[in-house]
Amino acid sequence: LFLPLNLISQWVHEIQKFLRPEIRIYKILGVQDLKGIDMNKLCTEYDIVITTFYFVRFCRGYTDMVDSALGGRPRTRASISCWCRQKNHSEPVLEAVHWRRIIVDEIHHTFDRQRDMRLLQLFSSDALWGLSGTPVLDTEQAQIL
Repeated sequence: LFLPLNLISQWVHEIQKFLRPEIRIYKILGVQDLKGIDMNKLCTEYDIVITTFYFVRFCRGYTDMVDSALGGRPRTRASISCWCRQKNHSEPVLEAVHWRRIIVDEIHHTFDRQRDMRLLQLFSSDALWGLSGTPVLDTEQAQIL
């Protein structure tokens, strides 16, 4: 889930209210959330991962970890795919996971931010759901997604 920071607690509450009580949620909102988590743990011990565009784009600890994992190559689908094929790495690079679903709340804000659009296109999923109370679907950015 890509959520605005102000909606995270509401989403957690709704998930716990309407889904199985044993659903396992992991929030990655700051560099401290990367401590003690590796790719295997992230993918096997949690059902839902919540983050923000701000974290993935600007969190120094995360961007440094991704840059180091990619060996200085640019953050592209090709370099992430290459990194995935290597053995013996455990960094929780969110862009390297093939997600069953990606949900972006307030997606109309994403359409207005080219950097968020490019970032979202680095992620792979079976389904991409965009939620918005004010949908604008006739923009070029909406059509690209």
